[in-house]
Amino acid sequence: MVREMISRPLKQSRIVAIAGAMVALLSGVNFATAQTNTNPRFEVATLKPYSVDSPGPMPLSMFPRRNGDRFTWCMFLSEMLSYAYNIPYTRIEGFKSPMDAYVVTATMDPSATDAQARLMLQALLAEKLKLVVHRETREAPGYALVVGKNGPKMKTADASGDPPPMPEDLKGITASANKGRIFTHVPERGVLAAVGRGVSMPQLADELSKNLKTPVEDKTGLVGNYYFELRFQEPEAQLAADQSEFAPAADISSALPDQLGLKLEKAKVPAEYLVVEHWEQPAAE
Repeated sequence: MVREMISRPLKQSRIVAIAGAMVALLSGVNFATAQTNTNPRFEVATLKPYSVDSPGPMPLSMFPRRNGDRFTWCMFLSEMLSYAYNIPYTRIEGFKSPMDAYVVTATMDPSATDAQARLMLQALLAEKLKLVVHRETREAPGYALVVGKNGPKMKTADASGDPPPMPEDLKGITASANKGRIFTHVPERGVLAAVGRGVSMPQLADELSKNLKTPVEDKTGLVGNYYFELRFQEPEAQLAADQSEFAPAADISSALPDQLGLKLEKAKVPAEYLVVEHWEQPAAE
């Protein structure tokens, strides 16, 4: 089941917000047409502090919502930074207010790609929050994603063929309109499902890095794009004293070779960090 998060006070944890991610709302996203603008911006956009006392507050959602030319999102600023700069929030430094949340309402070219939407959000955060950041690459303990001993088990994406159907718990998401994206959602309590729709191995490594909260580098040597579905136990669920409250699922070390024919090996890998130098509360609009 894909579960929707309801509005709740900001004092509740990030985990609550993430577990209720509204994946189904991504069904309107269109990644088909690329723009030539290398510095894209929202056409019209506002960014306001989130408040549960506001009339009809927008529910917190792990992912931004796109519907035609509309882009809306209500989430913690740390998660917005993570999405905008495509870096796990565990590798964002210098940010001292993890529970500050904001509401973004914007219009954009409906043909903009996901990568361009991230750049638009970067520009909006810089404008409204006076945000100044820089990236650093450091060597850190992590994992190398490699091919297992029996070879890969994923379906190769064929540009001339029809994409395979979406899993039952993502039937509301249009398959053809979301090619090139990995959907990670919570189909059952304590279980993560990563559904790849014609994506590369570096994309999978990035997604694993976010979910495992540790750097993962693609060392598979596999080129091209693939379709896959990977289900595994949430790392947080593995630490719970009472496992009976969670749905059964293999841990990532077993799920990867069994389902995708890949595996993780411990290694020192380059990891990108985002360092926040300055930011301010937005001016009233």
